[in-house]
Amino acid sequence: MDHAAAALASRHPEQLYQALTRWVEQGEAPGTVTANARASADAPAKSRPLCVFPQQPRYEGGDANQATSYRCS
Repeated sequence: MDHAAAALASRHPEQLYQALTRWVEQGEAPGTVTANARASADAPAKSRPLCVFPQQPRYEGGDANQATSYRCS
């Protein structure tokens, strides 16, 4: 997870907690988790996929602020 992804993830830690809880309690390993950041006065809302290592999010086209514009590869 790079610096930008860490900043996105830290704003919504419950998503990561839920994914880890399902992994530990139900044996369901997380695939891609989407991190979201709310809009602020300085930046628009954005989302990014957090990919399973060693994959990284690669921009595929579209709105660069939306996770759907990226693919883990």
